Amino acid sequence: MSKGTDWKQFEVVMETFGRGKLRSSSGKTVTDPKQAKAIAYNEAREAAAHGKAKREWRGRTRTRPKKT
Repeated sequence: MSKGTDWKQFEVVMETFGRGKLRSSSGKTVTDPKQAKAIAYNEAREAAAHGKAKREWRGRTRTRPKKT
């Protein structure tokens, strides 16, 4: 898996596919494992991008002048 993906989200989507409840954007149930993997990678990538932006925002601090 590439660096910019969220493992947990990938696993959640694949578990949903395993239970037979994963649906495509058209609303039809996904039966092809390759399509399920593509959906999982896409959602994991989006989750990682969202989380990364959130983490960057929390990590910012105001710069203060050093006391001497």
